[in-house]
Amino acid sequence: HFAAHHIPKLELLGQDSPYVRTSNGQFSIAVSDLEVRLPVHEVPGAPGTPSIVTRPKPHFDPYAGCGVPTSSINRRGTHASRRGVVLSGTAGEKPCAYASTASRRRQRVVHVYLSIYRTLRHGRCRFLLANGKLSRPRSCNRPVELLARGTSRWTLRLRIPIPRGHYLARTDAVDATRRHQRRSAAVAFSVT
Repeated sequence: HFAAHHIPKLELLGQDSPYVRTSNGQFSIAVSDLEVRLPVHEVPGAPGTPSIVTRPKPHFDPYAGCGVPTSSINRRGTHASRRGVVLSGTAGEKPCAYASTASRRRQRVVHVYLSIYRTLRHGRCRFLLANGKLSRPRSCNRPVELLARGTSRWTLRLRIPIPRGHYLARTDAVDATRRHQRRSAAVAFSVT
């Protein structure tokens, strides 16, 4: 039983292999990479437990209070027609509270991507490509993304013929550490 204020002492007995010696003369043993695990049974605050026994401090997370990139689409700035589509919005990121100056410089949005798509059945989607055509049906979790211009205020202009129909658009902001934002809400629009 090991408790607070106890001092652990390690004793190597003469009969323990490989320390068996025929002589009782003094000798020294070098020990490296020694690990001693001592179970402690005292519960902090329990009767009879010394006050020095306290609960371990919570793990310090240097990224606590950190934000991830965020972005949103301005619905009023969304214009779509058969001749093209214009989407605009904002993006940003809250830097980590305890980050170094060098880390804070990297905690900023450097790219904003958009995916414009039609939904199908069974979790499949067709994404709008840069040439105005729709992709083959593919998993909605594997979007085709188009790069917007700007970061804190961004715009995507596609001056290309677009097939008629109902579309959804989502943004994906990425910072200099390559962290992506959480899945954003989709904005719906129609091309008539």
